[in-house]
Amino acid sequence: QVLDQPTVDPKPSSPKLSLIALGALLASALGSIALALLLEGRNPLLGPKDLQGVEFPVLARIPLLKGPALESDLEAETGVEFQRLASAVSLMPIENGRLMVSSSSFGEGKTTVTLGLAIALADLGFRVLLVDGDFRRAELSRRLGFTREGVLQSMLVHLRPDLDLVPTIPRQRRVMELVARGRFERSLETLHESGEYDYVLIDSAPLGLTSESALMAAAVRNVLLVIRPGTSDRNMVNDSIEQLAQHNARIIGLTINGVQTRSEGYRYARNIAQGNA
Repeated sequence: QVLDQPTVDPKPSSPKLSLIALGALLASALGSIALALLLEGRNPLLGPKDLQGVEFPVLARIPLLKGPALESDLEAETGVEFQRLASAVSLMPIENGRLMVSSSSFGEGKTTVTLGLAIALADLGFRVLLVDGDFRRAELSRRLGFTREGVLQSMLVHLRPDLDLVPTIPRQRRVMELVARGRFERSLETLHESGEYDYVLIDSAPLGLTSESALMAAAVRNVLLVIRPGTSDRNMVNDSIEQLAQHNARIIGLTINGVQTRSEGYRYARNIAQGNA
């Protein structure tokens, strides 16, 4: 947010000059990476009103789903919003087609958004590869039923036409080494060189709770940040944004998840999906 240039009284006034200097320093430090809404407010949790007028574009507002969302739930309940999200993403210049979907903490819905976006992009005719990059919890693999011990990180699973998955299994040791030594980035390069996919979507671990996710973002370059009103902590979100800036990763936009609304549009979309329209 750019403020008007301050005016200075020609008469010397040390307190005013100090405040002006401090304001200029803060503005320079925060620059274009901070969300104004995250720098103010006494409630640590972000609310719906906090997410109005944010600096980054809001690409979609996903309605609240009850329980873990499977593929059928995503298509029936949130088809319209994920179609809008997929359309917005398809119009953006995404380097090498790579996009990391992340959040600041657990419970904000990044895995649901990753899966829903992948389905919507495949429905648009794009070839999509899902990569479970949450090596500690493997939530995407678990949700899709691929958490058995025989699963390998290099294993490729065909989910449906134009949609594949690279699953993983939960691990706690040597996760940072896997990313820091370039193995993850080399795998992405191999996928890109194969030319088989238009988009590679990576479901990462939360930025605010792990150290490897920021390094992954540096390799992927483009990040979709998921925020959930009433769950997301403003300080953790702000820290995540600063981490991404430090690693030269670009936030293409925000997805607001868990919006409590049952408008006619959502009911109509659900009826269409269920064949009741």
